[in-house]
Parts: sequence; structure tokens; C-alpha cells
Amino acid sequence: MVYDAIGLSSVSLSQEEASYRCVGELKRLVEGENIPSTLKGFNIPVDALEGLTNDAIEQKRISARRPMPLLKEDIYKIYKSAFDGVIVEKSERE
Repeated sequence: MVYDAIGLSSVSLSQEEASYRCVGELKRLVEGENIPSTLKGFNIPVDALEGLTNDAIEQKRISARRPMPLLKEDIYKIYKSAFDGVIVEKSERE
């Protein structure tokens, strides 16, 4: 587990708790090193998202491992969220 790999102990944590704490720790590390946390921060233009979406659709090896099917618009929303730095909770997607 990543949480353990970065030197933290997840022994007494549920998988969900460890996941949230891991994300928090990684966010802290990224912010501390001034690493951009959005696609916009990496100077990727918004008009590149369509091409990234199309490229993602073509990745058959990766798409075969998805836990759920994703439509083109789903993939675009993921990229748009990464561009804007917005986390979309599950309830907002349904």
C-alpha cells in the first residue's frame, strides 16, 4: 500500500481511512515542493483535453482493467476535473 510505502503505518486503519490519509499526505508533499496539482498548472491548454480524451479511449490495455465502463464524456469529465483541480465525489457523478 502506498501509505506504508511512504513511511506511514496503516496497521490500525481501515482501507478507506488509510486511503484518505495517504491522499492528504501526498497533497502535503506536493504542496511543500510546489509541484503543480492540476493539468492547468502544468501548462496543458484546455483545448488539449479533447485529444487526451480520444487518446485515452484508444488505450485498450488500460480500458480492459477499468472497474466500470467509461464513456467518452466520462473520460473528458475526469480530464476537466484534473485541469480545474476539482475533485468530484461519487454522489455528484450519479
